[in-house]
Amino acid sequence: MKFFRKAIILAVIAALAGAAFWYFQVKGKREKKEAEAKEALLFKETDKKISDITLTKKGEQPIILKRIPAEAMPAEKKSGGEEAKKEKGSQSAGQKPEEQKQTGQGTEKKKEDRWIISSPVETGGDALAVEAYTEALKKAKRDSVIYESSEKLDEYGLNDPEYSVRFSYEGGTEQYGIDFGTRSLDGKKVFARVAGQDKIIAVEAGIRDGLEKKLIDLRDKSIAHFESEDLDALSVMSAVQFIMLEKVGGKWYLMPKKIRASDARMDILKGNLQWGSFVEVEEEKADPQSLRKYGLDNPRVIVTAKFKDQSVYLLAVGNPVTEGKAQFFYATRSTDSMIFKLQAETVNRFLRTEFDMKDRSIFNFKPEDVQGITLKWDDKSYEFSRQGDDWKFSDTGEILDQGYKIGNIVRGIATAEYEQREPIKKGDADYQKTGINSPMYTVELKFADKTVTVVLTGKDEKTGKLYLSPDNGETAYFTSGYFVSYFPESRKDLMD
Repeated sequence: MKFFRKAIILAVIAALAGAAFWYFQVKGKREKKEAEAKEALLFKETDKKISDITLTKKGEQPIILKRIPAEAMPAEKKSGGEEAKKEKGSQSAGQKPEEQKQTGQGTEKKKEDRWIISSPVETGGDALAVEAYTEALKKAKRDSVIYESSEKLDEYGLNDPEYSVRFSYEGGTEQYGIDFGTRSLDGKKVFARVAGQDKIIAVEAGIRDGLEKKLIDLRDKSIAHFESEDLDALSVMSAVQFIMLEKVGGKWYLMPKKIRASDARMDILKGNLQWGSFVEVEEEKADPQSLRKYGLDNPRVIVTAKFKDQSVYLLAVGNPVTEGKAQFFYATRSTDSMIFKLQAETVNRFLRTEFDMKDRSIFNFKPEDVQGITLKWDDKSYEFSRQGDDWKFSDTGEILDQGYKIGNIVRGIATAEYEQREPIKKGDADYQKTGINSPMYTVELKFADKTVTVVLTGKDEKTGKLYLSPDNGETAYFTSGYFVSYFPESRKDLMD
């Protein structure tokens, strides 16, 4: 009994010793490491927001940014053109549409802090880029302390810093910041001094490089600012074609023929203007000589947008310029007459023809409207029915493990659009070449009140296209045939 009592006492002592070791050694070391990490921060931790920033590079005008708190801004209303630009000028070009979505015409928007730039030009700031910069400031750390005093500032280039950052927090007047001097011989470190301190420190060169920004890095680079629902008309004039689009009753049409436009491609075209961005500014204000210099006196492309408030926005694209392997175009806009560079791919997205933009949908139903489907080709025939989100064999009731294949066939047909050429009618010169009179596949789509039969030719392996007919071969549509790859080889193919 005494033996067991001793064993228990020893076990308790061992446990207490282990706990003490962890508390005083492991936990102590961890806390020391955390304290050292905090001490290495260039600026003390705080939850306060940075309210203004001034970046100064020797020999250049400073970049001055100021945060405009959301609560300091008046309630905003939707509008287009120049007013929208003024209201939204500080929003990031990198923001996604859902991040800037509004609640409705004339209703108050969710207010967010903004950044404005007052020097060297007056313009909006890129909210995402500036917020990332403030986080980098707060997390910046020193590498080591070189001198505890400031006696050798001149020796390390800190009497006349190469680059300086100054900032303050909301609700305060105290200035914080850091000055950067010369680099170490190996270029891996930069000598610096935190504002208000005498110490000369060394920081990793990456800290200095990350905090040095050009105006283009922090300014708003959006081509245009507007809400999609405020746009009433959009036209693009180019060597490709002149297209005019107008919104009538909430739908977009190609004018003057009033041909229904594709919603998806209209969203892409609007989005290219709404969310596109420039990459560099050539001149802040264009004059007649500049317009000639960059080919903007005789533009290659002119994009014109008209808004509900009757304001008009114009984007003009001039000469191309190649830099290395990248190609850009010079451009200007009516809102500020600035000359800037656009990536070639941004310009190319505007080059659309009437055929590109018109609605070329073959069917007018949603994939979820289909309640059943029969696939026939060669000597095979399979019938399926929908069960909630699943598909099952109609004859056995077995739920398909690979039901997504049937879903993709339904979706492929429901969203099919004719491509490259207009529909070909029976009796047209090219009708026999389509092969639609000898189809390879037959698909029967069952709805609540009807059945639609679709016949398809084989898919061209090089182009991935095929001909499809929704009216028993009377009309042949040239369309993408990706979905025929989902036709099952056997019942087993859908159950594995």
